[in-house]
Amino acid sequence: MKFQTSSILFLASASYANAQCLTSFDITAEHCSFDSFATALQERLNDDPTCTGEDAYEELRGHFGSNERALTLVQEACSAAHVPFSAITDQGSVFDKEYYDGGTYYNEQRESINEYGITVNRLKNDPGDRITDIYKNLAQDNGFTWPDYLSNFKDNCELNAAMVSDVFLIQKFQIDLLHFASII
Repeated sequence: MKFQTSSILFLASASYANAQCLTSFDITAEHCSFDSFATALQERLNDDPTCTGEDAYEELRGHFGSNERALTLVQEACSAAHVPFSAITDQGSVFDKEYYDGGTYYNEQRESINEYGITVNRLKNDPGDRITDIYKNLAQDNGFTWPDYLSNFKDNCELNAAMVSDVFLIQKFQIDLLHFASII
């Protein structure tokens, strides 16, 4: 995930008296985390001939007063950059709950061709286009909030992980099998 640190930039530019090498900085980190932020800052320091050999954590302490404060600010900026999980379906919490319970048309609907050769339930359009759009335009640059408003996620899973089967691949496999069977 690309994370533009411009939301932290204004905090960094209001530097403390003991700021180290950089008077301000604007960096991009691969992931929205303090470690990625510090790594990107270290690369920026190494690329600046006047800052070669400077330590990113010392630089952060100089700009923010402490690494703990920098950590808190990065975490707040990352949280603000996340898209609410509910925006994925945009159909409300009842639908989201049913989705994770396996009971929505996202889970059960099957694309098929009727006796006239007309495609029924074209999944490429719904929810396919929506999911593709979210993947290409949001998921590449933003995180999503944890869906803790759903009872499925109230137990505070230590891994903060969730799995949803790839219904589209399963359905494509089913369609390919049907196509293959019609040829034989």
